[in-house]
Amino acid sequence: ARIDPTVWALGQALTVTLTGAGFFPDVTSLALGPGINMNSCAVDSAGERLIVSISVSPDAATGQRDSRVTNSLPGGGESVLIGSFAIVNPVPSVTWVEPACGAKGGTLEIILRGLNFVHGVTTVSLNPGVSTDSVTVLSPSLIRARISVSPSAVVGARTIVVTNAPPGGGVARLMHVFNVENALPAIERVEPDVVWRGEKVKLEIRGSGFSPGITNVALGSGFVIESTRVASPSAIEVTLFVPTSAELGGRDVQVSNSSPGGGEVFKRSAFSVHNPPPQVDGISPL
Repeated sequence: ARIDPTVWALGQALTVTLTGAGFFPDVTSLALGPGINMNSCAVDSAGERLIVSISVSPDAATGQRDSRVTNSLPGGGESVLIGSFAIVNPVPSVTWVEPACGAKGGTLEIILRGLNFVHGVTTVSLNPGVSTDSVTVLSPSLIRARISVSPSAVVGARTIVVTNAPPGGGVARLMHVFNVENALPAIERVEPDVVWRGEKVKLEIRGSGFSPGITNVALGSGFVIESTRVASPSAIEVTLFVPTSAELGGRDVQVSNSSPGGGEVFKRSAFSVHNPPPQVDGISPL
C-alpha cells in the first residue's frame, strides 16, 4: 500500500489517495494522527483506493506520520503504513507592510500581511541597518514585528524577507517596499544657556535624531559660527564667537535634517545673550 502525495504542508487543504486492497464503503476507516482533519473519505468501485479530502491544521506538529487503515468487525483488522507521509512547514508569502517607512535611530512596529505564517517558525528580515527585535505571528496571514533602525543606516528602500524554517518552509520577498528615512530631530536643551558679548563659546545642543552630513544648525543673525560638529545622535557641538554688537536677549535654535524624511524643529529662547561683567585691572593714578 502507498499514499500520494507524501508531503503535506501546515495549513494545506488537499486530496490524498491511499492505494491498497480490501477497502469497503462504511467499513474501512483511515486515521492520520493529530492535527489532520478528514473532510471526506470515499472508496473506489474496485475497493483498491481510498480518496480522502483532508485539511492540515496550521498548528500540527511537523515530521513523519503513519497511516492507519482499519476495517471494522466482524473480522476486519488494521494495517499501518509506517512513515508514509510527512508534515512540513509551508512556503510563506508576503503581500503588504504598514507602515512602509522608518526613521534612522527609531524603533517601531510593522504589520505584515501574507500567507502561511507559523508561530516559532517564521522570521522577518529587513537588513542592512535594520534589526528585527521580535516577531509575533498573530494569525497565519498576519505578523507584527518590532524593528530598530540603526542611526547609521543608509537611507533608501529595503526588501522585506519572510522565511519559514525547515522542514519544508522557504523564503518570500517583498521587494523595495520599506524605506529608511532621516529622522525628525528633537532639541531638549542648550548648554550653556547664557553667552556673553565678546566671547568665544562652545554650545552643546542636546536632543535626538542628529546625523553627520544631514543635520544643520541655525542660531539667527549676529553670530560668527566657526564650526558645527555632530558628536553623537544626541549631541551637536557648535563653536561660535559672540560679537560685542550682538543683540541682547533670548535666542532661538533651529535644527533641521534634510530629506528623505527629516524636517526642522525650533527651541524658542534656547539661550540668551548677556552683557559681560566688567573687569577692572587697576586704577591710575593711585
